[in-house]
This record gives sequence, C-alpha cells and structure tokens, in this order.
Amino acid sequence: MDIRALEILVRLEVHRDELKIAALLALRGGIKGRYTLCKELGVGEGVLKGLYEELKKEGLIEVYRGGARISAKGREALTTMLRERGIVDASVLGEVDAWGERLLGVVAALAGDVKNVVRARDVVVRAGAAMALIVKVSEGRMYLPAVEDYDIKEHLPEVYEALASMSRAAAYVVALSEDVYPCVVGILRLGELTSKGLM
Repeated sequence: MDIRALEILVRLEVHRDELKIAALLALRGGIKGRYTLCKELGVGEGVLKGLYEELKKEGLIEVYRGGARISAKGREALTTMLRERGIVDASVLGEVDAWGERLLGVVAALAGDVKNVVRARDVVVRAGAAMALIVKVSEGRMYLPAVEDYDIKEHLPEVYEALASMSRAAAYVVALSEDVYPCVVGILRLGELTSKGLM
C-alpha cells in the first residue's frame, strides 16, 4: 500500500471516530430517531445507518422502534474518547439565538488552558463551525477573554446554563453552526491542542 492510500485510510478512521463521538453526544440527550439525528448532525441517512449498526454492535447505543439512545457502556466510552482528546466534559446545545442567528452547538470543558484565544477560535472555525467562543472563569464569573464586559448570562442564557452545569475546567469552548458535526470536530481538535499545551 502506498503512502497516499495509507494517509486516506487514516483520515477516514479519524473522521469515523469524530462522527461516533458526535452521535454519542447527541444521543446522550435522550432517544432520537435517525431522521432527527441526521438533520442535527448534518450527515446523510446512509452514513448514519452504518454508524448505528456499528454503535449497536459495540453495545454503545440501544436501538428502539422510535429511535436510539446511548447505553451505559456508550456513556463510559464517550467519556474516555473525550478525555483522550483533552476534553473534560461536553454536551450538545439545542438551538441558540446567537447574534441574530439560530444555530446548534456544542459546549466543552477543556482539560488544558487557552492562552491564544484568537488561534483557538480559528481552530474551531476551520473545522467547519460558523462561530466559536472561548470562555474563561475568574472569581466565579464566566467571561469572554477578548470582550470581558460581555455578560454571557444575559446575552446567551442557553449557553450560560450549559456551561454552568459542566465540570470545572481551565477554559471552555462553545462551537456554533447549522449542524452539530462540525462543532464536534472543532472542539475535538482544540481539545487535543490545548491538552498538549499548544494553544
């Protein structure tokens, strides 16, 4: 096998892991049908059908007539996969009104700190998210480092509630887009970089 073919196989495997994490995160919120999950993640039904079969075979989801949900084994596997990528905790947001747009999103508590907010935001956006916010906590108050007087609790209450319910972390990231999948890819890439001290 030549090097180019091997690189393609590695990229496909990484993509499959990111998709698996995205689906498990979305199913952590309760039972969802394939159509709903396809729409939320932004992937085709054929892709999701194959993924469902794989996740079911591994015991990571329980499939019912009305949809699927994450199993106890799936919760454990998701926690492990996230921590391996420098993420302490993560959850999918429902629709959020962000600067006049209704977007879906993902919030994550990062194991490592973010020193360069602009570079960190760019990592998430380059992964396909429409926008990203890096959030820090000081003296019990959540703030955006670039705009410290911006009140998250007042302007983005759904995001604030999700962040407030998360595990304590050095920094948090909020990724927003029309679909959840690019948000998950963005937080995973940022988590890996921050855990290695590269942000």
